[in-house]
Amino acid sequence: MLKFLKILDSWLIRLVFYLLIAIGLVKFSIWLFKPLTLQIRPFDIIKEETIERGQGEWVARRLSEKIRRIQGKLTEELPKPQDESSLPVIAIPSAILASPIETPLVPADVQNALPNPEFFRPFNFDIIGFINFSATLLQRGPILEGSVFIHNDDTYEIVAEAYEQQWRVTGNLEDSLNSLAYAIVFNQLQKYPQEDVARFDNAKDFQAFMSARLEFETYLDDQGLARQSGLDHRLEKAIAYLKPLTEKKSRSILPFSYLASIYTCLNAPERAAVVLREAKTIDSQDSWVNTTLEKVEIRLASQASTEQPGALKELINQKAFELIRVKQAIEAAEKTNAEQPVKVAVIADGFSSSLTELNDRISASQSFVPGEEVEQEVSGHGTSIIALIAAIAPTSKIIPIKVLSSKGFGQDSWILEGLDYARQQKAQVLLLPLGNFSSQPRPAYNRVIKILKQQNILPIAPTGIDRSGVAQFPATIPGMFVVGTINNKQQLADFSSYGDWVSLVAPGVDIKTIGKDNKVEVVRGGSYSSAMVAGVATLVLSVQPNLSVTDLEAILQKSAVEITVDSPANTQVLKIGRVDALNAVEEAISFR
Repeated sequence: MLKFLKILDSWLIRLVFYLLIAIGLVKFSIWLFKPLTLQIRPFDIIKEETIERGQGEWVARRLSEKIRRIQGKLTEELPKPQDESSLPVIAIPSAILASPIETPLVPADVQNALPNPEFFRPFNFDIIGFINFSATLLQRGPILEGSVFIHNDDTYEIVAEAYEQQWRVTGNLEDSLNSLAYAIVFNQLQKYPQEDVARFDNAKDFQAFMSARLEFETYLDDQGLARQSGLDHRLEKAIAYLKPLTEKKSRSILPFSYLASIYTCLNAPERAAVVLREAKTIDSQDSWVNTTLEKVEIRLASQASTEQPGALKELINQKAFELIRVKQAIEAAEKTNAEQPVKVAVIADGFSSSLTELNDRISASQSFVPGEEVEQEVSGHGTSIIALIAAIAPTSKIIPIKVLSSKGFGQDSWILEGLDYARQQKAQVLLLPLGNFSSQPRPAYNRVIKILKQQNILPIAPTGIDRSGVAQFPATIPGMFVVGTINNKQQLADFSSYGDWVSLVAPGVDIKTIGKDNKVEVVRGGSYSSAMVAGVATLVLSVQPNLSVTDLEAILQKSAVEITVDSPANTQVLKIGRVDALNAVEEAISFR
């Protein structure tokens, strides 16, 4: 029996020995032929001076997934534009649609050469643990290790090291992991400087571009939905990511090509041409840039000029005006033979137009931006708003007040000076089509708006664009007449905020107006819905110029048409008044 056990024991020893040799040979073969990997080891978790070493397996797994997803996006083509019948009404023919989406960001061989992230499973005292330990010894490629500091305010600070480089990111966990993943992939791409995607100045710019690309992808992925729900708001988000990259003259041509594509989708070929010309200064030999610029310039050359009598009247023929009955309201006002000129102040980024009809409407103008004139308006935003008000209210006398710089930024002191200038010019309606994401109170504005209303000036502002129930500046100012935005199907726009603090809603999607270069363009935003209401208020005052602010607000709200819209979360149905120009004028005519 003892002899048998000895034989069995020696046989088991040999078996284990040969098995280990076999496993080693297999691992060595894999090591020889497998591509480089980025081994992500469990992070240390440090919270309130307590250190849990190697307990952050979940962090390593999530980081690995994010890196893999970003690497996959590098060779992924975006959805192709569909035919014109399924594109949003503001889209231009696909022959002009810029198409950087047809080419992946990097060739497949580059993407395959990037070290794939692999989560390292810690060593355990079993056969799987032994295999993991062996795999670690045979690791080809960099190793990433790090720590997660969890602070008392639930913010996360992640410190990681790999590629002889250290990264430190802070914020909520999801944002921190995203930033770290983009930084790692951007570092990997630096081995391929010939690729445009590797030419960004830093990982933050690379992340901004990839975020813009994701918004563009979402838009293109369901263009039928875009036509119904205004999904082109995705394009506006993409622009917000891309414009800072083009303004800082990024060394990569990608932000320029994508921004030009988006501007063509938004029917803004003039802006696309500007971006493409800037792209040529970076790479004059880029075939895509040259071809697309040629197409856009041909379109611009063939586009009918709006510099002709009756250009403003052409704006009457649009769905938004039909919905709120602008044409009938103008006719009703004209029949009174008592129309009076009404001053309207537009506090924005200026006014620049050679269109005679528009210039004849300008009563006065002033810039409060140091070193910039009213006419130094890059975006065309103020001009497009002024054209809309002028089309709705034929007797309007408009006062452009510039408080935003050519880069789109302003200061409280400039805006407050602009508000006071509107008072000095005896404006009766004041529009503030600007703002930010702040909901904090601003006492200085409260006092100014109170004074304006005491002097019978109606201040109007949009709700804000974060599609929530919280007002954003300047809608937060007490006494402000706040306007929400709907589309032409009378549904809440995908960017409009909402709540019982909203005075009225008006159309602000697929709005036809005249831009900076005297060209008819189609726009969207809270600026245009609030301009609609400002125009109707001006039309009402033209037939009843002595109305108090209180009476004017009452007429606008009493004459409104009640509509129901779904809340963004589809948890409730909201009832709200939609401005109606004809009802408002008739109410004013009969007002005693």
